[in-house]
Amino acid sequence: MFKKLSVLTAAMLICMACSKKKPQATGCDVIACTESFDSIGIYFNNKQGQPINIEAFSATNKRTKESVTPAKTTTATQSYYIVTDDSMKSKFAAVGDEVIISATNPATGETKSVTYLISGDCKCHVEKIYGPETVVFE
Repeated sequence: MFKKLSVLTAAMLICMACSKKKPQATGCDVIACTESFDSIGIYFNNKQGQPINIEAFSATNKRTKESVTPAKTTTATQSYYIVTDDSMKSKFAAVGDEVIISATNPATGETKSVTYLISGDCKCHVEKIYGPETVVFE
């Protein structure tokens, strides 16, 4: 009898240990992610296609009105600016949020704004769903 009870208890413990994983405390399902660190950026050029430096760069989540640009942002090239990166993915809904990106050309004073749709939240990395790669100033 003791042997049967021990086998039954062991079987129950094994079944409990193999049960389906529960969602994380954040409400996200457990998913396997790469360890890469992704970012989303944008280029600014003049109408001749030459890269330009811009001023008053901002990237704001339209839904939350919060900036989504990381605090420490560097440019990879003269005209490439980081809009957001994986450190900010919790600022976006999994289905995506519209992000208004604005910048001013200091040479002309012209300001342009474009819209990106960026998803994040429970995903492994931020992802640009739509939006232009390059903004061209006149």
